[in-house]
Amino acid sequence: MSRVIFRTIVSSPHELNFVYLNWLELRDLVDVFLITEADVTHSGVLREPVFEDVIPKEMRDCPKVKYSFCKIEKEKVHPEKSPKNFHSNEQLIRNSFRSVLELADEDIVISCDADEVLFEGRIKLLIKKVRFGRPFAESYCLRLFQVIYRYSYYWKDCDFRGPTVSTARFFLRQSKPQWRYDGRFTLIKSGTHFSWVMSFNDMLKKIRSYAHSSEFEHLANLESLSAMVKNLKYPFEPERNFTIVKQKNLRTRIYPNSLAVIENSIPQELIK
Repeated sequence: MSRVIFRTIVSSPHELNFVYLNWLELRDLVDVFLITEADVTHSGVLREPVFEDVIPKEMRDCPKVKYSFCKIEKEKVHPEKSPKNFHSNEQLIRNSFRSVLELADEDIVISCDADEVLFEGRIKLLIKKVRFGRPFAESYCLRLFQVIYRYSYYWKDCDFRGPTVSTARFFLRQSKPQWRYDGRFTLIKSGTHFSWVMSFNDMLKKIRSYAHSSEFEHLANLESLSAMVKNLKYPFEPERNFTIVKQKNLRTRIYPNSLAVIENSIPQELIK
């Protein structure tokens, strides 16, 4: 029987909530739960590991859970400030888990970013579809509910797709695999994307280092970020429809069931 491997990428301690929720949702479905962290940012700057020490004991004690600090600095492109170079670094980071985990073609890989939490029931079904389904598809690209800035801010008119459930073979045959975006699109939403759900200081760190940092340098200050959230604006794509529906509670269908486990520990300023 092929292995089922969950793989996510982290870069900040604030992402622990989302990684933990994925573990609660998927721990009974996977053989390996792999957390990777890279030694460079998307903008090509060397960085130190920050995540391993915050992984809770109950996860560290689970033999399925693996953590790896992937060293790709020698592979990265020259850190000139250009979207092309930054996205090239991003692809290397996404693919870096292959250096610590040997994949067989028939392995099933669940791949998502740290702020994307998947629903247990949907992933259980998609694993079966990839392994046994008819008509056969080697990869499914998942639609997610989109939450932004705060846990309770649901972006109603955002149709977000990104994470994948696939055979390893589907991406291994690509020259520069993203382990993302590719495959048959699912119609039913399979998780929640907690986009920019973080403190203002963490927002500032992200906007200075992520793949779009060269495009949005003008937002890299606390005043702009605070105004963005307070006024419910989306300056990254100003022309997009941006309808926010504030949720009265976090136990609706747009959230993973596991969120109830950590709800009381979430700082109130990140909920409302």
